[in-house]
Formats: sequence, structure tokens, C-alpha cells
Amino acid sequence: MSLSQQLSASAERTSLMTGLVLVILCNVPRFMVGGYETRLILAVAFAVAVAIAGAFQWRQLSIVSRKRVPMLVKRLLGCFVGGIAAIGLMYWFSGGWIGWELWLAYGTGTGLIGFALWVWWMPQPD
Repeated sequence: MSLSQQLSASAERTSLMTGLVLVILCNVPRFMVGGYETRLILAVAFAVAVAIAGAFQWRQLSIVSRKRVPMLVKRLLGCFVGGIAAIGLMYWFSGGWIGWELWLAYGTGTGLIGFALWVWWMPQPD
């Protein structure tokens, strides 16, 4: 593996790509309920493209980095739960309900942003 491949492949990037695929898939019910067929097709195609890129990213990871991915995915899922809870509380306090499909889409998007910030501020392992 070349130096540029080692620098571009990381467990953090792989977990962020996993999160992006999950956020896209959590938007599918929103597009189905709203009748946005074109957006649905584009979202599914983009999810497939990101999943393929994530698979290539996974193959480039070292064994040590691969062992870190499950821990990062657990943190990602925790951020998803936190994001969904935060969006739910926001709409509960504002007095409006937006529907479960928007709640899920906005909450997972918020969770992915939180996870990305967490990964960005986290010290990099050597």
C-alpha cells in the first residue's frame, strides 16, 4: 500500500461513510411519504455509490484500523440516538409535530453532524 493510500484510508472516514449511507436510507421514508420519486431514486443511487466507496475504503484499511471501526460505529449509533432525541425535544418544546419520517431524517442528520465534529476533535491515534 502506498503512502497516499495509507493517508487517505482511515477508520474515521469509513465510519463517516457508513453514517452517510444510514442517513440517506433514513431519508427514504420521507421521500416515499412526500411522493418525491425522483429524489428517492437519486438518494438510493447515491447511497449505493457511497457504500461502494466505503467498501473500497474498508479494503485499504490496516488491520489495526479495521479493529477500530466497530467502536466508531457504536459511537455513531449513539450520536444518531442523541440527534433523534434532540430533534424530538426541539419539536416537543416548540409545540409542533412534524411526523416520524421527518423526525428520523432530521435526527440522524443531526447525529451524523455531531459524530463528524466528535471525530474531528478526537485526537488521532498514531
